[in-house]
Amino acid sequence: MNIKSVKKTSSGGFTLIELLIVILIIGILAGVLIAIIDPAHQRKVAGDATLRATLSKLSLVSDGFISSYGHVANEASFFGAIDAVKSEHANSCQTGGFPDYECYFQITSTSAPSFCSDDDWRGSETAGDSNQCYFRYYAGADLPENNGSSRDGQYRIYVKSYGLADSIIVYDNAEGGRFFHCPYTIDDSEVLSTVCEEA
Repeated sequence: MNIKSVKKTSSGGFTLIELLIVILIIGILAGVLIAIIDPAHQRKVAGDATLRATLSKLSLVSDGFISSYGHVANEASFFGAIDAVKSEHANSCQTGGFPDYECYFQITSTSAPSFCSDDDWRGSETAGDSNQCYFRYYAGADLPENNGSSRDGQYRIYVKSYGLADSIIVYDNAEGGRFFHCPYTIDDSEVLSTVCEEA
């Protein structure tokens, strides 16, 4: 009597359990990849890089004015020297009577964040932009190296950071022409290198 071996045939497909295991592994790998890449964080980092590039361009405007006139620009002179693609906040960049050295403005090609909650960095609630952040130029007498005179050589340009909560990016020409991440509550008279981190 011959005993023939019986061969099991396979349909060539995956079982339900095998598919579920593969899907589970793919899900775990995707979760790890997203956690590593963190797209929201990358967008914030890119946003801050754009803001620093804009601050660099604005510093060139300010340095050019100082080279030409021997002193820092007041708010009207500074704002007048910026490229035409801009908007000021509540006429803060125009001289009305005695000139001051503070200016709040937007650069149309570079959006500042839109989640400000402090009067020093946000727009007017009556204008419908209560949470909009603005760039701020300041060259007043309160700055440490201006020695009480608004017409000396130090100026700062501020903007709210995208990437760090409660932090602003500050460019200061007198502190080595460097960028700093500073607390949201920074005072103009403070020396940045003592209270801020270099950006």
